Amino acid sequence: DICSDVKVPIAHQAAAVGDIVTVTNVIKEDPTVLEQPDADGMTLLCHAVAGGQLDTVKLLQKMGGNINVQDAAGRTPLAIAAYMGWYEGIVLLLRKGAKQDIYDKSGRLPIHAATYQSETRSMAILMQNLSEEDVNQPDNEVS
Repeated sequence: DICSDVKVPIAHQAAAVGDIVTVTNVIKEDPTVLEQPDADGMTLLCHAVAGGQLDTVKLLQKMGGNINVQDAAGRTPLAIAAYMGWYEGIVLLLRKGAKQDIYDKSGRLPIHAATYQSETRSMAILMQNLSEEDVNQPDNEVS
């Protein structure tokens, strides 16, 4: 229906900018929106991470958002936070149980994604929970 077609993009935009009131209202009205992906396969949680919205990430996780969901590129919220070098987001996601061993479709783990930014704290926190073998694992990126 046209009404729900409009609500999903509004909710995704609201998550990206940290509009907790809109996100909460849309999910209360239609709980399926919580896990509905956009055209890029990104859920509300992915958008909140991409927008660097810590409080929104906390809310969506508390509401049952899948912390290990993958977008169309295979990126998890943890990988998105790692690509951004968003230390606070990485710490929160790890504390909430985000898995570090999920490869994206380019063959990269979140630790590989963290190397795209010069945020050494992000790399350090990701490496704390990995074995030496995991840290030395080359990305499986196809050239």
